[in-house]
Order: sequence, then C-alpha cells, then structure tokens
Amino acid sequence: MNAALLPPVPRILVIDLTCRGDGTATGALKETLFADWPRDSYLQVHAAGSDGLGLAGSPAFAGRYAGQADDGQVSEIIRAFAPQLILYRPVPERPGLHLFAMGVIRQFAQVPLAIWIMDDWPTSLALQQPSLAACLDHDLRWLLNRAVLRLAICTAMCAAFTERYGVPFLPFGNGVEPATPPVRAARTGPFTLRYSGSLAANMTLHALILLSQAVEQLNADGIACRLEINTRPFWRDTAQMRFTPFSHTILTVHDRTEADYLRWLAEGDAVVIAYNFDEMSAIYCRYSMANKLPEMLVSGAPLLALGPADNATISYVREQGCGLVVDQRDVTVLRQALAGLIASPAEQSRLADQAVAVAQTCFEIGAIRRDFMQALSTAAGPALPQQHIVSDTHWRLARARLDETEMIARLFDQAPPAEYRPVMLDVGAHFGSSSQYFVNRGWRIFCFEPDPANRAKLETRFSGQEGLSIHAVALGEAEAASVPFFTSTESTGISSLLAFRDSHTCAEHVPVTTIDAFTREHGITRVDFLKIDAEGWDFRVLKGVPWDRLRPDVIECEFEDAKTTHLGYRMIDMADLLVGLGYSVYVSEWHPIIRYGIRHDWCRMSVYPTRLRDPDCWGNLLAFRTDPGPVAVNRAIDQCLKVDSPAAIAWTRQAVAHPHIIAMADDLRAVPADRPVWIYGASQGGRIVLDILNAQGGRQVAGFIDTFRDGEMNGLPVRRLASLDLYGMAPASIVVASQFSREIIRSMRMLPQDWLYDAALFLVRRKG
Repeated sequence: MNAALLPPVPRILVIDLTCRGDGTATGALKETLFADWPRDSYLQVHAAGSDGLGLAGSPAFAGRYAGQADDGQVSEIIRAFAPQLILYRPVPERPGLHLFAMGVIRQFAQVPLAIWIMDDWPTSLALQQPSLAACLDHDLRWLLNRAVLRLAICTAMCAAFTERYGVPFLPFGNGVEPATPPVRAARTGPFTLRYSGSLAANMTLHALILLSQAVEQLNADGIACRLEINTRPFWRDTAQMRFTPFSHTILTVHDRTEADYLRWLAEGDAVVIAYNFDEMSAIYCRYSMANKLPEMLVSGAPLLALGPADNATISYVREQGCGLVVDQRDVTVLRQALAGLIASPAEQSRLADQAVAVAQTCFEIGAIRRDFMQALSTAAGPALPQQHIVSDTHWRLARARLDETEMIARLFDQAPPAEYRPVMLDVGAHFGSSSQYFVNRGWRIFCFEPDPANRAKLETRFSGQEGLSIHAVALGEAEAASVPFFTSTESTGISSLLAFRDSHTCAEHVPVTTIDAFTREHGITRVDFLKIDAEGWDFRVLKGVPWDRLRPDVIECEFEDAKTTHLGYRMIDMADLLVGLGYSVYVSEWHPIIRYGIRHDWCRMSVYPTRLRDPDCWGNLLAFRTDPGPVAVNRAIDQCLKVDSPAAIAWTRQAVAHPHIIAMADDLRAVPADRPVWIYGASQGGRIVLDILNAQGGRQVAGFIDTFRDGEMNGLPVRRLASLDLYGMAPASIVVASQFSREIIRSMRMLPQDWLYDAALFLVRRKG
C-alpha cells in the first residue's frame, strides 16, 4: 500500500502465543493483517521455549534480545517502546504468558486495550478443565469489559461472543490479493484432492481420515483419485501412522513459497477444507472461519468443504454456493458426493468460478487490511492525530445505509419554521426519492433530470404535484445547446455527461444550463437546499452557481475521486471551494463500490478537513452555512441510519451523555417521577431495580430494554434496543442495570445527560 495513503497508526504491543509469520495459522494471519504496519511501530511478545518469552518486531527494541528473554528484560523493552495500544490474544495453553500479559495490562492501565479471540476455547475448556476455565473466564470478562476494541475471526463468532459476553466484537479474518486465477490446464491421471494445514485431533484429523476412507472406496469402484496432504513436520510425525492403511493418501511436508503454494493448490483437481464431526471438535471450531479459506477459493480449483453443518466455515461455503459441502459423518455419502463431482467437469467449473467470485468480492485483503488498521488506530484514541470523525465507524460487514437527503430534511425540521416557502434544487433527480422528502414538507422544488427514462418515472410520480416542476436539462458550469449524454444498462443511477464505465453509451444529446442562468430566468433569489447527484459532474455544477448573489443554505453533492481525478478535481477541491465560501463541510463516506446497481455500504461521517478512510471510497459532501454541530448531525444520523449487523461498528463518536451513578438503593430516588422509566437489562439486575423502584413508589416503569430480544418480563414489555426510537421518544429515564453498563451507555451517548442512570456499581456492591 502507498505509505502516503496509510492511516496514522499507533505503536502497538501485541501479546500472543504465536509469533507473527511463524508458519502457524494465527502467525500467518498476523503477518497478513500487519503487512502494511510500520516496522518500527510494531512490537510483539510471544511464547518461546517451554515457558519463556520471545520478542519480535521493531529492530530497535526486539533486536536487543535473540531467543528467550526473562520477564524483567521484556518489561524494560515494553517501557522503552511506550506502546499506544496493547493487543492481547488470551489462550489457555501458556499460563505464564497469560500472567505476564495481565501484569502488563495492569501496569499500562492508561494504554487502550484490544482483545483478540480466534476460536471458542472458553467453551471447550469449560468441558475439559472446568476449574481452569472458571479462573480464565473471570480474567477474560475483565479484559473484555476493559477493552476498547474486541476482535474475532468472523461474523458468526462475533455474534456468538457478543451474546455471550454482552460486548460488541468486530470480525477480522484472512484475505487474498484479488488476482486472476491461473488458467487450468487439462489434467491426466487420478483426480487429485489437495489439503494444506494441521492434523490436529481436536480440529481436522478425523475428518481427513474419513476423506481418506472415501478415496479408498472410490478407487475400489474404479474411480482413480488420491488425496495429497501437505502439513508441518510435527503433524506428519504425530499422525502419519493413522494414514498408513490408505494407499491413495500421501503426506508431505514441503515448505513452499507463497507463489509456489498457490500454484500447487491451483494445479489440483479440487482443494479441501475439513473439520471433525465429534462433539468436542465441533464445539472448539464451531465459530471458526478457516484461515486458508480465501486462498482455497481463489485457487481456481473447486472446493470440497467437509464438516458439521453448524461450523461457521461450512455454513459460509453452503450459503455462498462456493463449494461442494458434505456435512454428514458418513463415508458413503462422502464417496457419492465426490463421485458426482469427479464425473461432472461442468460442476467443477461452476463451483470454481463461484469460489473465485466470492474470494474477490468478500476476501480482498487490501480492504480487510485497511479496515483492520483503521480499527486499531481508532482504538488508540487520543494518542493519534485527530481524524475529525463525528459519527461511529461502520465496517462493510455492518451493511449500513444512510440517506443523507433524509438526514438533511430532519435537520431542517429542527430549525425554526421559515416565514416563506423554502426552495430546493434537485440536480440529478432520478426517480424523485430525494424530492419526496421536501414535497412532504410543502417546499417549492425544481427537479433536473436529462435522462428520458428516469424523467418519465419522475413525471409519473409527481404528476399534478403543486409546487414541483421537472426540467429536461443538465446542469454544468457553462451553457451549451447540445452535449452527449450517457446511460448504462448496469444502473439507472449512473446516467451522466461523463462516460466513466465501459457500459456507458451515448443515448442522446441534451442541453446544458447553469444554476446562474436558471435562477435568473425563473426569478429565484434564494435557495434553501441544493442537492447535486450528477455522477462525476458535481464540481462543474457548483462552478455554475452565482456565489456573489446566491448561496444555498445547505448543499449536498457527491464525490468519487475514481471518476473525477482524470477530469482534474477530487473531493478536496470541492470541499476547499465550499469551505472558502464560508460553509461548514461534513464528509459522508461510503465504502468503495463493489458493483453499480447493487446496494452500497455506508462507513462514517467526518468534519472537513479530514482524511478519507480509503482512497477508493466515495460519498457526499454536506455543506452548511450555519453549522448544525456534531450533536444535531448525529441525532439526524441515528434517525435515518439502517444497520444489518450492529456488531461491526466501532464507537468513534464523542460521548455527550454522562450518566448519574447509582451507588446505593436510595440513589434511585433521584429518578424523576414525572416521566416514564425504562430499565436496560431484562435479567436479574433489571428485576432488582424494578423491585426497588416499585417499593419506593411514585415512578411509572414503562418496561425493559434488551440488546437482543423482544418479549415480556414481570408483566412488563421487553423491547429490543434496535426497535426503539430513543431520539424520537418523549423524555424518559433509562436505568442501566448491567455489569456492561459502560458499553451500553456508549451506544446511547447522544441522549440528553439527565436521561441516563448507571446502576452497575450498586449491583456489584449488592452482589458482593
């Protein structure tokens, strides 16, 4: 990645069992995700020897000790390094490393903490060693509650851990470069299945033995095939006796370069991901996403996914249709599935093509790495240069959508009513969804839509609408009688004077006017809202505004540097123009477009000047002559934002609410009697607070709020947080009755300060 495009990153201390780049799956994942992290800003403490510590990373610090170092030496190195963020992956295998990590985290209590969990070891440990599990569970919950960022390996794991621990997790797993897969030459000889990875008894070994049995049966049936397993020497030495009975399974320990490894995968007839079916293995791996899945998908060979149906990797492959899934521990079923695949080259090609498409769309490592770096940089907080981020940050997996025009309409609602009929210019009106918000508010609206197909739908929608006119012209910086206008079959939303897609064709020629000429012709002396969505032509529309006599109160215009850089301007040029004219500019960023014509994903809102999270992102500039301020902007965002996966949100907005602390039962008497009370926590803590409020009397408890469910408790409704319009409801009191009150209150931190009451301290004291 171009260093100039990297976000500012903290000096990070990573404490993890495995060393970055050591050949293990977790070591390889760290190597992949930290590939662009500046070398001098990375220091890792890892396990070394039987119970020692090793250092890796920054040569200026890790280079002082080769091999093992004692606790005192490592602590001195950490102090000298002065970390701005600590990333710890707790695991049960090395108690000494865990004790050291807990000591460092307590010693550097002022340094933000991030926690990373890559498998569900807490559940399997609870079944195998309940006493140790209980001790580590106490530490883990303390760490998770203290952390400002929690990472897991995939969305399934995030959802499970969020429900279990009551705090949000973000998913970060492996990825691949979106390279074109090699052309697969016609093969002769037996059908070759290739597997690369561990032979761990609690993960993969027994599934691969089952696969070896199926391969033997296929050969007995006259279907020539073989299984090639490439693993590390430790696994080969541990498990090779288990594969001795199988004459068509080969174990190797080749240490290939990355290029040779990918070529080896591509030259197979199929690649394999396998998970054991036994209960303990299923529990341990249930929420794991295979680290090797992306490279298997992009190999160009069809994928066989063997394992339990509720395993996250197996479930993902099935949902995406990117592999042959066998989710039964039945050698006959497996043999029949393989026989069908071997007999159908067309099915092999179909699965391989779908796998490559999924890899390139969902596992592009550049985007994953940027999001990973941004998440860690955000977690470091004030230790880094400010990015002027106003809202929370929504990773692509959140599937967030924000209609900025609706948001602006709501901001206008917050202003005093105008003594005149407000005016909107809708440049690039499309089907009229933006205008509709202001039609509903009684505005005078001028719609500009040169695309005849779009305009026909616009005219149908607003037929007979008083106060709205539709104009079949394009807008720019200079008038013209006839210019080419381009449309595309990809999307009705990318019609433009600019042909920026190969699918664009010239549909017709259209006249061009300017806002200056149009407003003079129609006697318009003020504009309250100028909305521009001209698909790359937005800056030129702005240049056609007569700024000396007409300055719209609010402007919304689109940017996408990928479209406009070759035209000589970028987002910063538009933003600088507006700032120079006295506007306060907010930057609404969307994740890079995957494909036109499908739903896009919103990321965040920042105040300009700011740095874009991703140079390939796009979005809208929102410019205000009178700055509404971050509080009002966030309130409007919360009213309009739709999010599919709230777990994939980083809390980057500034908190406004500082709750009243409830330290004893009598403190609950401060909860006002003149407004309804909601209790956040539909469990034991919520019942305790309800009983006390009822005993004190005089308060009307409206019900309970829960993060995950609707229902009923103690005769009162339980409302899921996402179903409540907190910012639209009448004044209320919210008593947070949960040990995770800090996280809960952060999610509601734009509410008025006098609404929130934190009862966590009272509940902890009562329990103690």
